[in-house]
Amino acid sequence: MGLTEKEKDINYGICILRIIFSFQVVMVHCNGGSFFYWIGSAVPFFMLTSFYLTYNTFNKSNYINIKRRISRICIPYFGYAFISFVIISFLEVITTKHIVSYTDLLWQLLLGSSKLNPPLWFLSNLIICSAIIFLVSKYSLNKNKLFIIILITSFFIQYTGINSFIFSNLRFEIKWPLGRIIEMIPYACAGTLLASSGILKKIHSNILAMFTICILLLFFKTHSIPTPTGFYNQGIQMFINTILVFPLFYLANFEKLNTDIKKFILYISNYSLGIYCIHHIIILIYENTTNYSGTSFIRGSTIYILSLFFSILISKIPFKWAASLVR
Repeated sequence: MGLTEKEKDINYGICILRIIFSFQVVMVHCNGGSFFYWIGSAVPFFMLTSFYLTYNTFNKSNYINIKRRISRICIPYFGYAFISFVIISFLEVITTKHIVSYTDLLWQLLLGSSKLNPPLWFLSNLIICSAIIFLVSKYSLNKNKLFIIILITSFFIQYTGINSFIFSNLRFEIKWPLGRIIEMIPYACAGTLLASSGILKKIHSNILAMFTICILLLFFKTHSIPTPTGFYNQGIQMFINTILVFPLFYLANFEKLNTDIKKFILYISNYSLGIYCIHHIIILIYENTTNYSGTSFIRGSTIYILSLFFSILISKIPFKWAASLVR
């Protein structure tokens, strides 16, 4: 069976990066190894990609569009807070261990970060960045210039230590989600600027452009830029790496791959959100119910496969909101 018209329009380089980075996130969070860090860091890529692919939502400056986007993000944001609490509470009954409390649920609902499911801070930042990008798009006469100003200002706040000074001594439920907003906004702006320029579509499959990006990546990999104190996503070095790796995979003509391979890539990629949101719950269950002592790579791979499996199961629930939990 061939590809549908919708599948033909998909960029498979981005799909491959989604798979790589969702695997990276799982590996890091379960001490399975820092695989694929030579490519870059997952969350900056996810943020940039989100705003690149949803550019039209903000370009139209329509309240209905932004309301729909934020509502869609809220489904996994609030959904996994309650799902995590229910599952971990049940686990406490079985193991007689005290793992979480109602306070953890409250923090999870407020800022997306607690012992329940700390990776969901990304969704809270995604909501905040969406609101910022929407307001700039709707009310600024020259939005692209303002995006550049916001981007530069965010790095100024990082490198002067202001961001770290404000948030570093706060409790972790506040520190990580709020401290990272300044670190995430450059990627939201970059994704929007890249999409508005339309440059990647103009130079798709351009060998000279890909060669230039590879040279730039090699240069910045061997000539480091100082990194300010922050919350793991700070600094210009990571930003440059992300805005070079993203177009490199985007421009690579993965559309020429075998149809079956592309369908497989697309299928796994579609569950990246589910894997990201579910894996920490599985890690908690894993840590509190087993004494497994295998290699870290096997442990991480197992968590990834289980996260994918349960994401697929959730998607089969016959309710519209179920798909929004994992895709």
